[in-house]
Amino acid sequence: MGDMNAHIHELDGKTDQTGRLLVEFCDEHDLIMTNTSEKCIGEITWEVGCHHSSIDYVLMSRAIYCSLNEMQIEEEGDNNLGSDHKRIRLTFYDTVTTKDQQREGCGVFLPRTKLEGAAVRMEEVIEKSAEQEWSYSDWMGFLQAEGKQGEPARRNTRRRPKGWWDGEVKLSRQRRQQAAREHRRAKREGEDIQRVKTKWVQYQQCKAETAQLIQRKIREASNRWMAEINGKDRKAAQKFWNYIKEQGRKTEKRQSFIITDGGTKLEGSSALQHIRERMQSVFGPTEQVVATKLLGEAGDVGYLNDNIDGVSEAEWLRALRAIPNGTATGPDGVPVAFIKLLRQSSQTMLRQIVSRILVSGDIPPEWKNGRVSLVYKGRGSKERIQSYRPITVTSVLYRIAMQILKERIQAWVEGNAVLGELQNGF
Repeated sequence: MGDMNAHIHELDGKTDQTGRLLVEFCDEHDLIMTNTSEKCIGEITWEVGCHHSSIDYVLMSRAIYCSLNEMQIEEEGDNNLGSDHKRIRLTFYDTVTTKDQQREGCGVFLPRTKLEGAAVRMEEVIEKSAEQEWSYSDWMGFLQAEGKQGEPARRNTRRRPKGWWDGEVKLSRQRRQQAAREHRRAKREGEDIQRVKTKWVQYQQCKAETAQLIQRKIREASNRWMAEINGKDRKAAQKFWNYIKEQGRKTEKRQSFIITDGGTKLEGSSALQHIRERMQSVFGPTEQVVATKLLGEAGDVGYLNDNIDGVSEAEWLRALRAIPNGTATGPDGVPVAFIKLLRQSSQTMLRQIVSRILVSGDIPPEWKNGRVSLVYKGRGSKERIQSYRPITVTSVLYRIAMQILKERIQAWVEGNAVLGELQNGF
């Protein structure tokens, strides 16, 4: 999208050299000129005095065009702050995910400020029903109820005004907009050409006054900010970095397509479907081979025990310490900080739940899901899926259970001397 200063016959009644190059560019790269499509509302993108034209264009690939709901050229110019170009607004459809593709999860997501209170209430509930044997579903149901009660208030999504914005700038901008409306009205109603030019001059004057006022306000705000930074203030450094953050994130180039092994270029939902199928083929179910008896170089080292013992308190505490406090939550939304805040009775109850899961082998659905992100390896073409490694974030409780099993397997391997001195991999 941009000011291409091109004229084509469909919009301006003529096609110049730049317009021909633009049409050829679209044909060569299979792009859609959205200005001439059925999804575009309006034609005039530029207006000065008695002249107007279409010189701003939006070009899209066919995949992106399918997601476009509407392109609107605001010919009235109410929101064109300080510009003779019209504002172009693009509206896209929301991403629609089919039910079988949605990740399953209870949607707990307790706010950090509510964790302490939720832990206290859980302890009270468990102590009142000491005879009740809690299941994993009961525990998750309690957290779901807490998550709904502790749902944070909706934030105000309005943008913060700039430091130089005030009532004087607002009034000047309104005068400029009113002058622009009067000029367009005179031109649209076919008033005398001299009257149209007079209103255009008035608009230009209002526009120049507004621009000068804004520049002056920006300089004043900048001088105030520099005075605060250079002053003897302990929070000067904090103010500086807050200002840097307010300028927005740095521009990052994101990969928007991938190329398959067959050379096909995929974008949007097609690329996501290809990634999903590739991950399923690599990490899908495999044939399980269980050895009931292991033989090492030293001879018979014993049999694997099919009976799994319950989780002891010492194992539970060691596993909890091994999970960092800032670790990401899994699809179930349960933070490790909440588990570590639980009181004695709640910890015992949760440890018993995990013990029953390990002993019975009845794995909860939440433990079988994970959020997968592809991270660029740092080398290779970003267009190839082989240049990325997947990182999966699973349920925190699942990670605690696997930490316990890992310790047991390590103890068994070391106790039975399964690995020799040179076999350090595990």
